[in-house]
Amino acid sequence: MWWSLLFTVLMAFFHFSAGKYSLYWAFPWFDMLVHFTGGLWLGVISAYLYLSWSRITGRAGSSLGEVFVFCLFFTLIIGVVWEVFEYINDITYTTNYVTDTMSDLFLDVIGAFCSLYFIGRFYFLPRHEKV
Repeated sequence: MWWSLLFTVLMAFFHFSAGKYSLYWAFPWFDMLVHFTGGLWLGVISAYLYLSWSRITGRAGSSLGEVFVFCLFFTLIIGVVWEVFEYINDITYTTNYVTDTMSDLFLDVIGAFCSLYFIGRFYFLPRHEKV
């Protein structure tokens, strides 16, 4: 799936550029961009994993709702693990850590929803319109 490679490269570029040039601290909105892009990536990866697993196990007729719920939980779990990683390693330089964490998780989920919208539009709708 070429989308996952595109989002991986884009997210890695944003993150490493931000670390090298201190973009997270120079531009507070840059963290939001990286979390949104990470959510896009997690949405694509989780949908791909779910749909691949469905085909392997013989459940190829997965509904968009099943994919949506799986992707939501997958994105939230990875997002929470990342936030714990940031907290343990003292990566976050904000005075209001709870607000930053909620904002980051919200943007992760919004990014995943956006990718699921396009997956639903281009994967599920064409399949059902032909019926």
